[in-house]
Amino acid sequence: MNESDRENFARTMFALAQLKGVAVDATRVNAYFKRLQSYRLSQIEAACDLIIREDEGTYFPQLATIVGLIDGSGADRALDAWGQMLSDLSRGSPVRDADARDALETVYGPFAPGAIKIEQLLYMRRPWTDRYERLNRPAMLRPLKMKELAPPTVKALPAKAQNMLDNTTRSKILDYNAQRMEKLCKEKGIQ
Repeated sequence: MNESDRENFARTMFALAQLKGVAVDATRVNAYFKRLQSYRLSQIEAACDLIIREDEGTYFPQLATIVGLIDGSGADRALDAWGQMLSDLSRGSPVRDADARDALETVYGPFAPGAIKIEQLLYMRRPWTDRYERLNRPAMLRPLKMKELAPPTVKALPAKAQNMLDNTTRSKILDYNAQRMEKLCKEKGIQ
């Protein structure tokens, strides 16, 4: 949006407030305008239309609600990034999204473009999208989870690699992980 959309944006916000039965002042509308300027007016109107049709509450929507309806959920963004990453890799070009690259390196390991076969990645979609979502969540909104503190374990390795480890090595890795997890929990104050 640009300044020429301000009047139509204000009309949309005041209409939404009136339909919700809530009083909204110009200061709040201006704050919403500044925060939502990076979106097209048509996107904001579509989100407001969805709020009117789907939400039966009598409150004015928060900015996060409007942004969430426009951008989609973290899972939606992760699936979009997954598709883009597969497209990049199938063409043999580098992965453009830095978070997608990081998530791929976490799940797959170090790689070179063109060295990864798409068939190898297909079974990794779920762990990759989980990792991508975690990388894209704002830190202040992301609760600290025990499994995020833990380093990769033997179970995170592909089945072929797990079979290659002998029992001694496997128990050493599990012991190390347990010790590291205990240490991290003490540092973070988690019981």
